[in-house]
Amino acid sequence: MDSRRGFIRDIGAGLVASSIASQALAQATAGAKRSGSESLLVDNPYHPEPAPLGVDRLPLNWYKRQAARMREAAAGRGVDAVVFGTDDNIVYFTGCFRGSGERSTWVVLPTTGRMRGGLAFD
Repeated sequence: MDSRRGFIRDIGAGLVASSIASQALAQATAGAKRSGSESLLVDNPYHPEPAPLGVDRLPLNWYKRQAARMREAAAGRGVDAVVFGTDDNIVYFTGCFRGSGERSTWVVLPTTGRMRGGLAFD
């Protein structure tokens, strides 16, 4: 590299090349048949379908099913409500991706009845 201009030119060329390569790889893997370790995957009706390219969240029904399982398990133990205080549990059982940040966030999940706002458990 002789100058900053050459450095910037080389960086730009590298970014363009990596972008083209990543698009080609995404197209190649989208239509490919299972091989290698992918052939070991088992179809399981309890696993959610993979999200389309560009979607990074599960469907709301998946979160509702997880919450319903939690409610049934807690009700079986005689619990009236479950309180979640960690972001991971809140995301897993409600689908709410809001992070707590500086202030604490809590979610109360009743085991019976209907919840106000948010997820409706009917």
